[in-house]
Amino acid sequence: MSIQKLQFNNRTILTPSRDSFVAFTESVPPTPPVPSLPSDMDFVYLANDFDGSKIPNKATGTNAFGPYLQQGTITKNGNGSSCYLSNDHSTSNYLYIDLTSAQLNTMKPSSGAYSFFIRVQSTSSGLGAIFSWRLNNDSSYIYMIRANNGKLQLHSTTGYDSSFDLDESQVYKVVVESSTLTAYKLSTGSTFAISHGSYNMSTKMSTFNAYPYSGEGVLDRMYGLAGIARATTTEEDTQIKEYLMSQGV
Repeated sequence: MSIQKLQFNNRTILTPSRDSFVAFTESVPPTPPVPSLPSDMDFVYLANDFDGSKIPNKATGTNAFGPYLQQGTITKNGNGSSCYLSNDHSTSNYLYIDLTSAQLNTMKPSSGAYSFFIRVQSTSSGLGAIFSWRLNNDSSYIYMIRANNGKLQLHSTTGYDSSFDLDESQVYKVVVESSTLTAYKLSTGSTFAISHGSYNMSTKMSTFNAYPYSGEGVLDRMYGLAGIARATTTEEDTQIKEYLMSQGV
């Protein structure tokens, strides 16, 4: 008895030429690879990497920052790509890093740009830090990136604006240049921007708490944050977005 081997819709079909027997196996698509990252990232902090005291930095380049440290109590919820950190809306509970002057200066570009990438969620009323540089002194900041009543807020000493609902299914990019802050919703290309002036900022960068004003700890969920000391290409934006969405797993 002869056997015929047929391919149909990614399936292998074996059928004898003179009877009705049919056997098939369905092919399994390969697991997609974990997205890569640009080699010169300053930091990539993912909720799934939180070890109870800090988030190790996924960036490994020459100028990579140290870990993001816990102050107070930070709660890890779930695991994998859907893992997130929360702070119970308390200004006593936040993440921070003490930057060197050189590291801070990269975030104050007199020429060029600094690019931040953000995957967070917030629907609650109130203010909370996504990135803040005023923990040491409330007058020592030029710009902050905050949650404001569930929206992304760009804030500087010359003004502020809020747009884009903070949704965990989205990654946002904020580009700091010599006189402007511009936010991008990467899935749509939508933008909004504000101007800023001087570069007076604290070396302590924080997330969750935009201390010292009371009540500025309202960021519901942090999934992933990243930064790089330059402008990025569309291809790199896609790489970083996919990495934050997958949390590297």
